[in-house]
Amino acid sequence: MQILKALQGVISHKELWIEDEKQLVSPLQHANLNKSRSSEDFEAHGPRKFTFEELAIATRHFSNNNVLSIGDFGDVYKGILPNGETIAIKKLTYVDEQLEEEFENQIMAVGKVRHRNLVRLIGYCCEEYDKLLVLEFIPNKSLRFHLSDTKQRSNLEWSKRMKIAIDSAKGLEYLHEHYHHSKIIHKDIKAENVLLDENFTPKIVDFGLAEFFPKTDPRRISADRKEASAYTDPKISDSQSIFDGSDTYSFGIVLLELITGGRNKDTVNWARPLMIKGDSINVDYDGLVDSTLKGQYDQSEVERIIYCIAASIYTPSSKLRPKMGQILKALEGLIPHQQLWAVEETTTESKTILEEGDPSETITSAQFKEHKDITEVSNQLWSKATSSQGTEPKIMQIQEMPAESNYSALEPAAMLSETSLEATAQSAIPPSRLMKIYHILNKIVTRIENSNVSTIGVYGGEGIGKTTLLEALKIQPAIRDMFHFVIWVSVPKVWNLREVQLHIGRQLPLPDKKIINAWTLLSFLESVKFILILDGVHGFMSLNMVGIPEPTPENGSKIVLTTRSAEVCDRMSADLKINLEYLFWELFCENVGEIVHSFKLQPLAPKVVDLCCNHSHAIFLMSKALKDESDVRVWNNAVEMLSRQPASPEQEIEKVMVNILKFSYDRLPDDTTRRCLKNCALFFEKQEIARESLIDNWISDDLMDMYQKGQKVIETLVTAGLLESSEDGQVFKLHEIDRYLLLEYVFPSRLFLRRKDSRLTGLLMDENWENSDEIYLMDNELTELSEKLSSRAQAFFLQRNLKLRKISNTFFQDMLALQILNLSVTSIKSLPDSLFGLVNLKRLSLNRCVLLKLLPSSVGDLSCLEVLHLEGTAIVALPREVEHLKNLTSLKVSFREPVSFDHPRKMISDGVIKKLSKLKNLCIDVSPEDGRWKASVISIVLEVCSLTTLDTLQFYFPNVELLSQINWDTTPTFPPLSHFKFIVGDHTNRIIC
Repeated sequence: MQILKALQGVISHKELWIEDEKQLVSPLQHANLNKSRSSEDFEAHGPRKFTFEELAIATRHFSNNNVLSIGDFGDVYKGILPNGETIAIKKLTYVDEQLEEEFENQIMAVGKVRHRNLVRLIGYCCEEYDKLLVLEFIPNKSLRFHLSDTKQRSNLEWSKRMKIAIDSAKGLEYLHEHYHHSKIIHKDIKAENVLLDENFTPKIVDFGLAEFFPKTDPRRISADRKEASAYTDPKISDSQSIFDGSDTYSFGIVLLELITGGRNKDTVNWARPLMIKGDSINVDYDGLVDSTLKGQYDQSEVERIIYCIAASIYTPSSKLRPKMGQILKALEGLIPHQQLWAVEETTTESKTILEEGDPSETITSAQFKEHKDITEVSNQLWSKATSSQGTEPKIMQIQEMPAESNYSALEPAAMLSETSLEATAQSAIPPSRLMKIYHILNKIVTRIENSNVSTIGVYGGEGIGKTTLLEALKIQPAIRDMFHFVIWVSVPKVWNLREVQLHIGRQLPLPDKKIINAWTLLSFLESVKFILILDGVHGFMSLNMVGIPEPTPENGSKIVLTTRSAEVCDRMSADLKINLEYLFWELFCENVGEIVHSFKLQPLAPKVVDLCCNHSHAIFLMSKALKDESDVRVWNNAVEMLSRQPASPEQEIEKVMVNILKFSYDRLPDDTTRRCLKNCALFFEKQEIARESLIDNWISDDLMDMYQKGQKVIETLVTAGLLESSEDGQVFKLHEIDRYLLLEYVFPSRLFLRRKDSRLTGLLMDENWENSDEIYLMDNELTELSEKLSSRAQAFFLQRNLKLRKISNTFFQDMLALQILNLSVTSIKSLPDSLFGLVNLKRLSLNRCVLLKLLPSSVGDLSCLEVLHLEGTAIVALPREVEHLKNLTSLKVSFREPVSFDHPRKMISDGVIKKLSKLKNLCIDVSPEDGRWKASVISIVLEVCSLTTLDTLQFYFPNVELLSQINWDTTPTFPPLSHFKFIVGDHTNRIIC
């Protein structure tokens, strides 16, 4: 077999005849000899020499399935030796014409490098033009892989990142300062060349590769490859040789990617204003540190890394950069990291840099001043470009220049900043437009994330929302994280090649003197990962003529285009065609459920979607309201509702949204849920609120009494699509468009609202109280309500006016329509007489009015009262007249133990509870030391057992024996309770169930 391959030229014919220690060895014997020697045997003698055939067999003849990575110097394959050892094989691509002896000498030199943070060179192959390196196999891929997307970064917690920073610095420092043969400059430090083992211990690979190619500059090898320029030292010109400071710069980029998450190719310019103000380190941690860490990091460790980054990247001269030994000590906290930052304006005429390199290089104070001025102007431009929306405009890197430059390099930077600023302003999509495509946006993002799809065509009729969809797409964080550049082109109706090229060129950081043409665009875009968004494609357009490289799964770039027809998508060779109308129908079906496909609903379901005017939020809300609904009458009602003349005279879609929100509001199961939705609309403007805070607010405003009910209401509102939930289900928001329409057109009342920030101390009598249906004055600083208020309001909310002590006796005389009154958490001492003339009052809340000691007997005149809440007051007893409240469904009362002998003998008179036959909710809170309760508890319990409608009970039993004496089974009228809380025993021995 070997002879045949030699004749065919597959292997070197020289391998057939080998002289080993003056003995003749056959090819088969030689192969067996090599196989018997493990890689460990060669550690004492240097790297082992492999044959090409051995490595071909180990990699299954360099199968594509064995490819580990594609690198600048060659592709890397996974291989398995006959002894079972797993190895990595780099098949070198850029090969200088070297004698085999020279190549092997360099292999022997590099092969002696041994460090736990450097990938070990096991062996090599050198057969004519085939040159391969056999390396230690590292199983956990590269740092670039773990920084590649949000999911991977979220698994890279801070402790791992700090370990990677320190240990990789150790490896590089060993190459620069401790390798005993000679200094090794890596020349190609980047995240791809930092490999991680199973314990996330970093190992640097490809060190010394540049030594194998003395005639080839590694910077030129990488010039046309992705992200190469991001790591290249800008201070080194083509005429200069690379020195160890260049490695320091590249390592600084790696550190920057570690703490930011490796955002994009322009990370250096993006990060600078977040780290440096003028000449000082001043860090915006929230803006700089990777959001996937969720704030879980050691700020002192981050500060150490930031000083190392600043010293490595942003110093005005490469000669000011610290050595790797200094970087390592700073990272480990062994030296003050602040001393690394040496950018300070000198007061002397010149400052000589006494570091290894050109000893003649000096930096004058004028040059320092020049650099400082450029830095300040650059930071101002960045602040201007990023202040409005926190976006990351692409701005050209401003490099060190001689003093006579007169800031010429700032001109393209300024021009690009203004362009980005304009684009940022245009990207602020009005909420009304955004909601049109809000619920299908993620579907498009998911399709873009598919690695097998490179060109996507989105088509649909005029006005369906194609442009709005793309405008929203280009500002999505997921898209900005996925690509280095997001390029937007509105395709002109009359094709103009030059106009399109200029439009693309202005969005890229091309040198200002570069002529924008197909070649310059192609040269730049081939080296980056981009997404090109083409809005309004009318026919075939040759992207190759424009200068757009073909997007492929290998380069990761994408093209998304919109058009009116599927035919144009085909002509543009779209891998995936998306019909927006079908996407809306898909959204509707997903939320309604399988019932939508039933025969009886077939004519109605498409009609509902059609009446939603291709508006994703309208379709979303209607589908949620009709979820699993099989009743044809309900569907007919939905069609009727959508077909009505709207209440709003505004644009058509607003009319549709008003009708849909009315339909959704009416479909809510009960008044409590509707009141909670109104509460959200009134008091949570443009903000998100946590689950517990939302429920606490509802309970505080007396909309409910139990946390479990709040959980159920939240679930109902989320299911209805009226509240949007975070991924973890703990934070909620009401869309601003929904809030506006609910308050303006849906809620059946006219509202007068004074928010907390009004700090209202008294009523303004010139306000239009008369025509207000509901008045909200809670959370203000009212002290007294003295003048009579005339209003037709049905609800009046005054809770949490902590300074309110007095309400005049005539205040409520002209508010006879009032049905809801909330005076909770105020400092009133008594209730005004006019309150008991409110014959239509249904809800009265007086919770935590701690100075209120007496409930007047005239409370019995409130015959319509359904809810009476008196928790946390100073009341010592209920008046007998409470028994006249025949419509009462909820009674909550706390009794304070009297401090004098002049008090009622009973908290609740005999027979009162029994006569409240409609009671559903009863909560009685007493002091365990109050003897009045112990004397009457048995009779009250018996009365409670007679309430056939009771659903919720909170009760106190002085002792266990009392509870056991009551035989609930012998009381057939006692209803099953859905909620209860029983407290048994005194303070020292208490049971709560």
